[in-house]
Amino acid sequence: MLLHKLPLDKRIKLYSEALMLNKQGVSPRAIERRFRSTYGYSVAATNINKWVYHGARPDTRANIPNLSPSPQLSYFLGAYKGDGYAYCDPRNRIFRIGFRVKDRDFAKHAARAVAYVLRRRPIRLWTAKGDGGAQDVFHVFTAASWTLRSFLRGSLEKLLVVALNYPREFLRGIFDAEGFVSVGQERNRMQMHVGIGMSNRTIIRAVQRVLLVHFGIATTGPYLRKGKPRLIRGRMAHFKRTTYEIRISIRDDVEKFARLVGFSIRRKNERLREALKVLHTFGSRAGLSVWEERQTQGHPAFHSKVTRT
Repeated sequence: MLLHKLPLDKRIKLYSEALMLNKQGVSPRAIERRFRSTYGYSVAATNINKWVYHGARPDTRANIPNLSPSPQLSYFLGAYKGDGYAYCDPRNRIFRIGFRVKDRDFAKHAARAVAYVLRRRPIRLWTAKGDGGAQDVFHVFTAASWTLRSFLRGSLEKLLVVALNYPREFLRGIFDAEGFVSVGQERNRMQMHVGIGMSNRTIIRAVQRVLLVHFGIATTGPYLRKGKPRLIRGRMAHFKRTTYEIRISIRDDVEKFARLVGFSIRRKNERLREALKVLHTFGSRAGLSVWEERQTQGHPAFHSKVTRT
């Protein structure tokens, strides 16, 4: 088994044994052979050389993610469950986590949270073009950490135990990733709701529980939405997977969400607050025409078309 796949306690044990053997005059190459024959572990002589001659350690802060409860960890877990991905790089067998998202504001928030968890310097973002032309741009970043792999592969219940030390940040992460604010017309009145859609029904149910138990916010759903073209940020997006959607529809609950949870993404937060402001100022009957009129003026909060039911 390769060194970076071993649990931290076993790596520390090998490190201590390597120092002891080297003091007895055993060379790094001979230590490498002994570890392979005795334990079946593949520890390169170059790694052992760094341990015994250059002061490197397998338990330095750079190698151990900060998994103690924190707002940054809770936000990261929410964002990761929404839009994150993980893979083992086939070129060097390094475990990486990454985000590939449309909203640069969200990418920056997620990158800051990941950098904090991994105890590293700020993570650089780069852009990647999609298949929709010059305007179809994704903001991307990745970070390597094999130690984080076993933590992220744990059950949702175990991850929630950690994430719910800061439930607001956990919800913000997942709503930044997959949440939306919808404004529409029903019976000639302005209607709005905050929602979230994901393909994982278990996570959707967990979000419902967290909203209700920790913040007293009621939701409806989950509603099944089959993959089909949808208008997002003024452009048609094509979805292949079936998703489950929950909604916060009662105005008191929407206001509670805006006050107690909200979004970190400025675009979504502005849309939420502007919709509530229009409803408060003009009421539901006159509010729809006001919203449509302001939408034509090009304000970022009014970029999406009004849905009619």
